[in-house]
Amino acid sequence: MRRIIFLSILLFVNYLFCGASVIINEIMPKNISFHINSNFNFEGWIELYNNGNEDVDISTLFVSDDAKNPFKWQMPYDSTLNVSEYILTPHSYKIIYMDKLDQAFHANFKLEADGGTLYLTTAEGAVSDKFTYKES
Repeated sequence: MRRIIFLSILLFVNYLFCGASVIINEIMPKNISFHINSNFNFEGWIELYNNGNEDVDISTLFVSDDAKNPFKWQMPYDSTLNVSEYILTPHSYKIIYMDKLDQAFHANFKLEADGGTLYLTTAEGAVSDKFTYKES
């Protein structure tokens, strides 16, 4: 019986640590000519990348540039989008524009061009990734 309980705990821990994992993979705080957003503007952006083996609903994640306010921006629900656009499949990415528009895939704040730190936080308040960048 103890062996079954131990194996069950081991499988659960394995599931927690080997499941889906979204990271801040790339960042461009000062975009002057590289990538144009859906509003035809050059704005800073970040790339969220799922390096795990399971789908992740990124609408449950928060992005912040303030450690004291980890819930600064959560992707708002947009009824004009298909729900699948919020799902990050394994080994895929999604660009989030940092342009103060506060809508799907557009955060409510801009990146500081002189450097800073970004935090990716779960709904439970756990920091799942932290990305520090220098002046661009």
